[in-house]
Amino acid sequence: MAVSPVRIKRIAFGIACASAALAGAFIIVIEPLQPAVGREFIGRVFAICVFGGLGSLPGTIVAAVSLGLVENLSTIFIGASWSPAVAFGVLLATLAWRPSGLFGRS
Repeated sequence: MAVSPVRIKRIAFGIACASAALAGAFIIVIEPLQPAVGREFIGRVFAICVFGGLGSLPGTIVAAVSLGLVENLSTIFIGASWSPAVAFGVLLATLAWRPSGLFGRS
């Protein structure tokens, strides 16, 4: 096939490092740099990945936008303290309804 697996791994590692650096640059704008930076986002990121389907980039994008809308609407109507609970409620409903995620393979 003329595709070097070592070269593909290096390219994937480079893309992963570049996206992590870009995410770090964006998160520094929101909050100051400290060892625990981004800890409050881990649960939401996990919920988005499971909601969209593990390994599905379009599903992750759709899940991120829809979960963001649901969280913002819940902040408007029921209060900001309920926003993380709504995110995990959506995660639990997704796992009960379709364990592979919205765009995951069954």
